[in-house]
Amino acid sequence: MEIGVERGEHARVIRVSGDVDLYHSHRLKDVVTELASEARSGIVLDLGGAAYIDSSGVGVLIYANSVCTKRGIPLRLVNLSDPVRRVLELTKLTSYLPLADSEESAIREFGGDGGS
Repeated sequence: MEIGVERGEHARVIRVSGDVDLYHSHRLKDVVTELASEARSGIVLDLGGAAYIDSSGVGVLIYANSVCTKRGIPLRLVNLSDPVRRVLELTKLTSYLPLADSEESAIREFGGDGGS
């Protein structure tokens, strides 16, 4: 799994590619924890490059939502790949996790102009 982070004025964007699974999901959790501790802007989790997600990865998404909610940081999941979307739909998490249509719309929700 590859994780990239972009820090902008209104959002921190985490780009994930590869497998979000038992062997790699702890790295994503660490990144979310670090960015949530900054608490100066929203977090966009771009899952467009995620090829696979298992229950550990789903657990990290739930953790990300929980930690951001507790700290008052807006979180949006964007660009769900087909495999990720299928898992979230099967588990009924699409109505629980905060989704946005695009990175730009998420950043606008955070108070930005659509750029990070």
